[in-house]
Amino acid sequence: MAWKSQLSPEEHDESYRIEWGSKVAKLLDCVKVPYVAWGDLMIAHLCNNKTET
Repeated sequence: MAWKSQLSPEEHDESYRIEWGSKVAKLLDCVKVPYVAWGDLMIAHLCNNKTET
């Protein structure tokens, strides 16, 4: 069975990723979540997922 991306073609576009990242950054800025803490949480989440599989 081959891996199939769940992303739409426009989501694979680099400009879409930058735009999405900008929206996330603005949201985090509005709720005053430190970017470093958010990054640390994401890294921890990704590391936990890798160790479980």
